[in-house]
Amino acid sequence: YHGNADPERGFSMNKHLLSIHGATIGEETIQALRLVKDFIVRSDGLANVIVTKSLINDCQNSHALYTAQRLEEVRQKEIAAADVKKREDEQKKAAEVESLDNDQIIIDRGIAIAEAAIKEGNDELESLLRQSCLERSALARAHGKTSMGVKRKTELESSLAILKEKRKKLD
Repeated sequence: YHGNADPERGFSMNKHLLSIHGATIGEETIQALRLVKDFIVRSDGLANVIVTKSLINDCQNSHALYTAQRLEEVRQKEIAAADVKKREDEQKKAAEVESLDNDQIIIDRGIAIAEAAIKEGNDELESLLRQSCLERSALARAHGKTSMGVKRKTELESSLAILKEKRKKLD
């Protein structure tokens, strides 16, 4: 309500405003309506406002600028969302790469252990075969150690090949 305006009339104008624009009016709309209302009040009523071609052009241009601004805001939001998604994807990829690298370290250690078991089994076999009296159970243990190491190494090398393929796809 402005200065000498009638409070009852102001209330009916607010009801009219709500019926035209709805209950969910944006802050910018309210500011624009206040500017227009203040201009009308300063001009001592709507009858004293002169509508010119320049005023009409300004209004049309302002709507075009408003629409362009809204489109730019939507575009900026889309760009920001795409950036967030890109960062999330990069973080996910980095986590996968780190996990694969850790798995590779574990597999490499397992292969080294399997190779040590193979060498130990072979050394035992050589030592046993040099003896004049062969013991069947000792030969079986040494052979078991060697075959267990070979089997484990083969499994780990297969796992390593699969892991390297996954890593290659991520790069």
